[in-house]
Amino acid sequence: MSRRFAGVGVGIAATRLRELADGAPAAAGELADVEFAFVATELRHDEQLARIRRGKRACVSCLITVAVGVLMIVSLISMVLLLFSLILHSTPY
Repeated sequence: MSRRFAGVGVGIAATRLRELADGAPAAAGELADVEFAFVATELRHDEQLARIRRGKRACVSCLITVAVGVLMIVSLISMVLLLFSLILHSTPY
């Protein structure tokens, strides 16, 4: 937890966090730092989840676009083959 807190700019040692969790008295500044760190890490986590959701949405959109493109190409090729087979089976006169 102290590493996550350090990632948001709050430097509290792991031993001190354990002491605070066990009920040791804390200064007002330490409590404010811990509350800020909790809120900041939660916001960072929410941003990361939102980034992942946007990435998934973009991947799904890209896959749908590619699938529709492949479907169109396959249907065009099948229409061309159908026309060629109809042309080859008709009499020239």
